[in-house]
Amino acid sequence: MEQARREAEERPVSLPERLAALRQQLQAQAVWLLNDSGVVVAEAGDMPEISKDQTLSSALMAIFSAGLKISYALASEKPDNLFAFAGPKQHLCLMHVGTGHALLLGSAEPLSPERLSALRQAMPGMLQDLEKIMEQL
Repeated sequence: MEQARREAEERPVSLPERLAALRQQLQAQAVWLLNDSGVVVAEAGDMPEISKDQTLSSALMAIFSAGLKISYALASEKPDNLFAFAGPKQHLCLMHVGTGHALLLGSAEPLSPERLSALRQAMPGMLQDLEKIMEQL
């Protein structure tokens, strides 16, 4: 039993597994990893009203690009941005994963200041984990 637990801990976590864990940890309805063109690289959960909306995807990628440009203008080596959007039924958070990917969180629950603060505090470790996993792909 102990050996099985150690092997599970040593086994690298896959991208889908990490996104599923993030979804649960962040209490999100869905989590998407997008490339810089807005293409879904991996996902966990489902929010069809969000994932099928091309207009929304284009707007999110414009924000992603603008955030990257602003980070560079501020002399940031790595973007450290969190964008939050509230709607009547769905709420979204967008953040950079390095310079070439974005993490999008979708939730039916409102993004309270406390929830955004917790997300902001979790971002560095969570995004670093995702970058490591993507380097291995």
